[in-house]
Amino acid sequence: MSTDAIHTTWNLLENGSQVELDTSWETVFQWFQEVDCFPKLIWKGRESSTVYLCIGQGERQPDLPCFTVRAFDSSQPQWHGFPNKLHWTPFGILEWKGKTNILCKNTTQKHWKQLDGHIQKHRVHLPSFADWKANIETSKQLFQDTTLRKIVLARESHFPFPNPWKSWMELAQLQPNNYHFLFSPNQQSVLIGSSPEKLFSQAGNILKTEALAGTRSVSNNNMENDALVQELHRSQKDQTEHHFVVHYIHQQLKDLCLEQQTLPQEVLQQTHVQHLRTPIECILDPNTTTAQLLDRLHPTPAVCGIPKILANRTIADLEPFHRGWYAGTMGIEHLGNADFTVMIRSALWRNGDGYAWSGAGIVADSDAELEWIEIQNKAKQFLKEDSF
Repeated sequence: MSTDAIHTTWNLLENGSQVELDTSWETVFQWFQEVDCFPKLIWKGRESSTVYLCIGQGERQPDLPCFTVRAFDSSQPQWHGFPNKLHWTPFGILEWKGKTNILCKNTTQKHWKQLDGHIQKHRVHLPSFADWKANIETSKQLFQDTTLRKIVLARESHFPFPNPWKSWMELAQLQPNNYHFLFSPNQQSVLIGSSPEKLFSQAGNILKTEALAGTRSVSNNNMENDALVQELHRSQKDQTEHHFVVHYIHQQLKDLCLEQQTLPQEVLQQTHVQHLRTPIECILDPNTTTAQLLDRLHPTPAVCGIPKILANRTIADLEPFHRGWYAGTMGIEHLGNADFTVMIRSALWRNGDGYAWSGAGIVADSDAELEWIEIQNKAKQFLKEDSF
């Protein structure tokens, strides 16, 4: 089936009906880029091979997937076109499984409202290295003077970004075991990401979540990389930062769960960086809702800090940009199951310009230069080294 044939099938498909497509991924992806229906979203879970390609806005229906997004800080100004919160059932959904691929339409199409908001215009790193060092010193003083114990500071960087669609495909192929997402509210903006971090997933009363904090670069030399892994395990700074997150998750979930289990700590290796990860599994109280889990877990200390409210307020004061959906959460709810990621390792395309983010957890013994190197390593999937 050609791209034109999919366009014809889509146009003739009646509301509330579906059809099976026999076509290639490349053809489907081309159709999705071309179809004039917004917003657009692509979603693939970390443990799933199914890709959801979604367009337009429809009515909530129990048999269709629903997507929820929360910005990092919904009280702050948001990017142009991006709402601070989104609870969204698409009008059209192409569920791609490789062999059996279903294109369906919602019973009703609703109007998608375009939102005004902040538009990035800078062409440099924000903050500069000098301001980065100053922000870390300010944070260390707050560790002494207030109840702040950890804060995650980030950098926003401009870079040339000619084709976000091609970049999304490359990320998905390079990091197949991550969450993959793409959201386009209009023709001028596309957010893409390949996140390694699960906020939580839920199947029945079983909840899975994780602490992901503590970072080293990745070396192509096996002996050097083994040394980096051992260094990460032995680092008091990284272990302290990591255990802040583990403890936070347990405390936030204790009255929503009947049982919690912490699995052994491991190292998650990515293309450019590797992280300490501790999986956590829980048996939920039957009355627990997805909204409660989002309220408790988002944003985690891995992207915000401890205590959450104070860290959030300090980030708003110190960072010279608006995070928008960076370090927010996106997830799918479908047939009683839920799966949410943290939207790190993401970049925004706007009319040919790109903006990417990377953050580092700051604690009392953090070194500004080492943390700067960490955010450089995390940004490598979008930025060239000479742009650091």
